[in-house]
Amino acid sequence: MFDPVTSTVVAGVGGKYLKDKVDLNLSPGSDQAIAAIMQGTEKGIGAIKEYAGKAEPAIESAFGLGAEQLGLGRERGLSDLDKYFSQAESAYDPYVKTGLSASNAIADITGVNGPEAQAKAYERYKTDPFFKMMTDSNQEEFERSGLQRGNLFSGNFATEMLDRKEDLMSKEFGNYYARLLGVADTGFGATQRKADVLTRHGAGRADIDVGTGRSFADLYSGKGSTLANMYTGMGSNIASLYGAEGKMLADINLKKGEDRMNFYSDLIGGAAQLGGAALLG
Repeated sequence: MFDPVTSTVVAGVGGKYLKDKVDLNLSPGSDQAIAAIMQGTEKGIGAIKEYAGKAEPAIESAFGLGAEQLGLGRERGLSDLDKYFSQAESAYDPYVKTGLSASNAIADITGVNGPEAQAKAYERYKTDPFFKMMTDSNQEEFERSGLQRGNLFSGNFATEMLDRKEDLMSKEFGNYYARLLGVADTGFGATQRKADVLTRHGAGRADIDVGTGRSFADLYSGKGSTLANMYTGMGSNIASLYGAEGKMLADINLKKGEDRMNFYSDLIGGAAQLGGAALLG
């Protein structure tokens, strides 16, 4: 005869027993899978961190080498630039020096630097090789003429010779002054060209320094971008691992829940059928 109380107790005891058996049968596999997934995630994160630990020094070393090469390139560039521009500058120095001397001589002989300097300049003019050659040649010619005329030793000849020399000095002074102007102009031109070379020398050095500075900026910017990309990728990969782990764990737990739900549903259905059969019996 069917006893509801006894049936309920028996069903409860049997259900607990079956639940424990189900948990024992379902949990080990899912727990092992969960443990394996979590272990795999940790290993993956460890591998990512290990790679980053090795990659960062390599990046630092590579960019350090690049910076060193940039510095050496700058030094070589400046050295070559200074060498060739210095040669060009030195080539103008003799013309600049003689041009300055000629300019000073013009200032002296024209009285710009005072009467004393002018007197000394005039005495220097008398020793000018061109003037000396002209006066010596003219004197020899005039003496030959006096000898031919027979008045070489007369007073009139001496006076005439002095006048002739002074006239020659006056005429030759213009030539002397023109020569000084030519040398001064040459020196002035050399000074301008040397100034141009110096300007381009400075501009060349500036270009090298600016170019090197930009290259350093690009290098360090590239280094920062490389490190940022590495850490961004590292973070994304770790996030992906955790995301994949979470999805797999959710799937396992969902499957585990579904299996239990299906089992208990079947169990309850079977118990209902047994109870119904007992009542009918």
